[in-house]
Amino acid sequence: MLARSTRSTASGWLTKYVGGLGIGNCTTSPCRSQDWCRKPSGLRIIVGAPRIMSAPLGPGAVRSTPRSCHRGCATRPRVSWMPRVTSYVMLPGIYNSGPTHWQTLWESDRSFVRFEPPDWDEPVRAEWIAALETAVASAPEPPVLVAHSLSCLLVPMWAAESDTPVAAAFLVAPVDPAAPAFPEAADEFRDVPRGRLRFPALVVGSLDDHYADVEFSRGFAADLGADFVKAGALGHINADSGLGDWPQGRDLLTAFVAGVGGGSPADASDV
Repeated sequence: MLARSTRSTASGWLTKYVGGLGIGNCTTSPCRSQDWCRKPSGLRIIVGAPRIMSAPLGPGAVRSTPRSCHRGCATRPRVSWMPRVTSYVMLPGIYNSGPTHWQTLWESDRSFVRFEPPDWDEPVRAEWIAALETAVASAPEPPVLVAHSLSCLLVPMWAAESDTPVAAAFLVAPVDPAAPAFPEAADEFRDVPRGRLRFPALVVGSLDDHYADVEFSRGFAADLGADFVKAGALGHINADSGLGDWPQGRDLLTAFVAGVGGGSPADASDV
């Protein structure tokens, strides 16, 4: 079972982990006090903005340690994690996730179990909420919800009607109900509760997603009281994005889960 967790704890561990990978904010105190951190590629990442991290995981991403920052930040910690959560409910979007989608590939780990709504192509709001409730109630412990696309909207809909406990939610590429590309078959999903969730959440957005621009994803996260990661130019972060099993996404999930589980670094050393 999870140890006591808070949203601030999750955010803190996530920041340290992303920094350790070289894909987010610097975490040493000299650099944290500055407005900018410069990486070897010349990519500049805004630091000091709480709860928002930029993770350049798309084409041309740099994962190396920065040579220098404004006040001599030359290293970042390398961290390995020991998450305590062992149950995950996988929530694909409309039309389901196919065999080459990262959600399907992650299910090679049996701790991931997909929810099963009656109809993937013409989603009925009440049926999808009921299917999510069944999946959560059937989990051996409060699970982490791993949602993509339309199911990112499903999570706050379900949370508004259910008090069944979950550990957290990992929400990837939420769709904007006002976007021209929003599927007509999902019309019942346009009205989304936007209050703060009762559990920790992380929203991952893309810079070139035709279903939602990054400002929608950022605002969606803010409304839910969730953390936000900008994952680079990855399209809709699906099979068409050519991500394979999306190892960077699994890294983010691992870091996030470590935070909400009250985990701590198993080992930390300079890169």
